[in-house]
Amino acid sequence: MQAIQLKEFGDENQFVAVEVAQPAITSKQVLVKQEATAIDPYDVKFAQGLMGAADLPLIEGSSVAGIVVEVGAEVTNFKVGDRVAASPHLKSYAEYVPVGRKSSGLIPANVSFTQAAATVLSGQTAYQAIEDHLQPQAGESILIHAGMGSVGNMAIQLALLRGAKVYTTASSKNADKLTVLGDVTVIDYHTSDFTTVVHDVDYVLDTLGAQTMNDSLKVLKRGGKLVSLVGEPDAALAETLGVEAEHIHMQGSGESLAELFDLLGSGKVHVNIEREVPFNVANLEEGHRLSATGHLDGKYVLTF
Repeated sequence: MQAIQLKEFGDENQFVAVEVAQPAITSKQVLVKQEATAIDPYDVKFAQGLMGAADLPLIEGSSVAGIVVEVGAEVTNFKVGDRVAASPHLKSYAEYVPVGRKSSGLIPANVSFTQAAATVLSGQTAYQAIEDHLQPQAGESILIHAGMGSVGNMAIQLALLRGAKVYTTASSKNADKLTVLGDVTVIDYHTSDFTTVVHDVDYVLDTLGAQTMNDSLKVLKRGGKLVSLVGEPDAALAETLGVEAEHIHMQGSGESLAELFDLLGSGKVHVNIEREVPFNVANLEEGHRLSATGHLDGKYVLTF
């Protein structure tokens, strides 16, 4: 099968096209023939060597959207021909990908493969942060960092659906794209310190980490809660301030994918697609380069 391997950690010029054997599946997996895969921030950081050691070369990538062509003996929730999406840790930069039965979700007819690939990792991360961990209620307030990022943008839409007042950090050039979503106050990170604008919010979703995380703890009201996607919060500082703080990891879930795709298919949320291009080394390298420099306002999707 056709695949693209990461040969060394480094910049975007470390990928090579290869022909490898079609992967075998376990009894609890299905084999998916890819129709689309997206480049996520995690993929870029992994390729740069920022996510820990790994034996190279390998096939990376973490979003799968395609058609089931083989079903494991213990799988009862999928059949050959089903349209499915999943977010494996690696291996999605390939024509065929094995995925787990519990972490995969059916793609409804009113959601395209491109939309599914662009949503399956970042959208699911946002969904679990907002719906499972923070759960803002109508009239409550939430600060969501990096509102034009794929996770932040979906999180804003989900929080608005719950009736929350949203603050977000973004460039002023993108303010109109965010305020059109609803009750959103945009804080230009180029010219403003968010701590001078935001005070006593109920929740924070931190997608940036480092000093931003500590500063974000300080804008919470007592009893408020911060969820971090990028590292462990300072527990001592949180205790001193009288707030909750936790670091979460997205757990692939067929249930959360079903709920997310229902919202996507009904038009209650949308995913921004920046580019949709054929799957090849040149396009993959371009996507990693653009993602690394932050010059994308939506997902970079590769189609098969």
